[in-house]
Amino acid sequence: MLKHIVSILLALGIILCAISLPAIQQLSEEEVKSAYLYNFAKFIKWPEKAFRDDHDPFVIGVYGKSGLDEYLVSLTKKKIRERAVEIRTIASVADAEGCQLLYVAAGAERDGERLLQALSGSAIVTVSDAESFVNQGGVIQFVPIRGRLRFIINLYQANHVGLKIDAQLLALAIEVVEEKP
Repeated sequence: MLKHIVSILLALGIILCAISLPAIQQLSEEEVKSAYLYNFAKFIKWPEKAFRDDHDPFVIGVYGKSGLDEYLVSLTKKKIRERAVEIRTIASVADAEGCQLLYVAAGAERDGERLLQALSGSAIVTVSDAESFVNQGGVIQFVPIRGRLRFIINLYQANHVGLKIDAQLLALAIEVVEEKP
């Protein structure tokens, strides 16, 4: 068990801290984001109400044009918290119901704002690289810093909807928002 935890942390650390997007040309930004999404899910606990039963899949939704779809499909061969992974394209608030993690493409931020408002009480980890995403109620915002993809966590919003984010993931964030933005 300890070896498994150490290997997960090592992989997460490598992905989250050591990847320089321009320096590692074989990995696209979309591949890195896809890896982030998968690893975020491993370090966040959802309330029981987020799943109908023990057989429900772990659903990752994508709202807007992101280029992530082809990389996220590979996650359907994996499991997250003992659940099969399902990828969905989200076109409306109704489509987002049943998602545990929702990526909102940066180009969709205007509609994304309405989506965030509609989902504000749902136990969904919302992630985007849109500017000020966490200030609008998103849970995780990607931020490029010196050629590296980093992230900000809105712990206030996560706690508000019953999500529990592991301290190890919080420690890797460049900023943790603990009060209502």
